[in-house]
Amino acid sequence: LDFQAGKDVGLGVFGNSVLSAGVRFAQFTASTDVTIQSQPTNINAYGYYHVFRAKFDTTRHFNGIGPSVSWTASTNLLGNPSSGAIAFDWGVNGSVLFGRQHVNEEHQTTDNYKHQFQYLNISTAHGGAPRIRGVVVPNLGGFAGLSWRAPNAKVTFGYRADFFFGAVDGGIDARKTYDRGFFGPYAAVSVGLGG
Repeated sequence: LDFQAGKDVGLGVFGNSVLSAGVRFAQFTASTDVTIQSQPTNINAYGYYHVFRAKFDTTRHFNGIGPSVSWTASTNLLGNPSSGAIAFDWGVNGSVLFGRQHVNEEHQTTDNYKHQFQYLNISTAHGGAPRIRGVVVPNLGGFAGLSWRAPNAKVTFGYRADFFFGAVDGGIDARKTYDRGFFGPYAAVSVGLGG
């Protein structure tokens, strides 16, 4: 989520060029719920066989907010914007997000012997604990695309990417940070209201 205000700096080499500054807010959430059971068929001389179980539950959050800047530009390739033109659009953005990583996790493994309906517990191991940490997350992104412009409308097709470095604590029993990235093709339609 972005709040930005910009100014057209009119750098002739890049056509229309706008520098903007503002605030960016980002939130990432992930959860995992895994249950595994293994029941090998090898039975010992007393009719017992192993039953292995494992369970892992976790939720991970990041919330951050911070200053952002961006630079967007558009250069006409064909035609005239007053009657219809094709332009090359591009932009770069960056921000620094101040926030917190939260992890709540619990995992357990058990090893049992089973004979008919009777269980003999061999071992049980528990792990996991909540973690909260304040972090600073750099963010870089950019886009490039082609647009068709009319006097009061614009249609753009292009490719964009946004990367948040070290945003998520993806560790199990210890903290381990991972990047989060979003990238792919996009389409946008803009309509002017006149005035």
